[in-house]
Amino acid sequence: QLVAAHVETLFNKREFDQALSIVDRITWYHSAFADQFLSKIFSILPNIVGDFRRMALQIVLTRASNIDDLLLHLKPILSKLIQHRDPAAQALILQILNQLFQKIDSVDIFNITQELTSVFVQHDDENCRQEFFNILIWLYEHKPAMVPPETRAAMVKGLHDHCPAIRQRLFDFWNHSSRLSGSTLERLRQVLSVLYASDAEEDWIRSSAQLLLVLAEKSPEYDRPLFDPLTDTSVFHEYNIGSSNFHRSQPLSL
Repeated sequence: QLVAAHVETLFNKREFDQALSIVDRITWYHSAFADQFLSKIFSILPNIVGDFRRMALQIVLTRASNIDDLLLHLKPILSKLIQHRDPAAQALILQILNQLFQKIDSVDIFNITQELTSVFVQHDDENCRQEFFNILIWLYEHKPAMVPPETRAAMVKGLHDHCPAIRQRLFDFWNHSSRLSGSTLERLRQVLSVLYASDAEEDWIRSSAQLLLVLAEKSPEYDRPLFDPLTDTSVFHEYNIGSSNFHRSQPLSL
């Protein structure tokens, strides 16, 4: 109680740096301690920057699953937090939103996701993009009716993200049998419909080929060597291949 009273005094004196530092340290071991100061933290969030904004967001993230009116607190300041060009703070607000979306069922999910897509699909920071795609994947799997149509292009672009972990996560997402069939003909049809995104046609074309060819791995002969192993009695013959463009249709093997 003495510590709580001291923190309350620091907030009243507008010594936010000290107040946040104390709350942050205590929440490492007793997260519920932060509950009594959350209203104050939300009120100062728009006006603090740098380490202290990140500290405040980390405190909110620690208690996000326990804050019943989280959306009510975030809504007035959410756009500013999303747009603020501090990658570490943006990654934290994305993690908070991921927890928020699991608690609410409203049109706010649709509207917030639209804004997230406009900001994060080509964000410079790898961690921010990872958190953004984590949100989209969760929504597609659990609340598909609340996913804006434009996110499909984002999910296709993610297949060719600069980050290998993001590329693999998105490839596994699309390659799952719940989204694309294991039948070659059916998957071809789905690639032309379910996967297609006019805003990401170049990425769509490259991704389509990969998602179709990966079915070859399911063939019982996938691991079979292309040629039988060579033996001591193997005979080799010289075979001349014309490299001229006029011979482009000439077979490369007998």
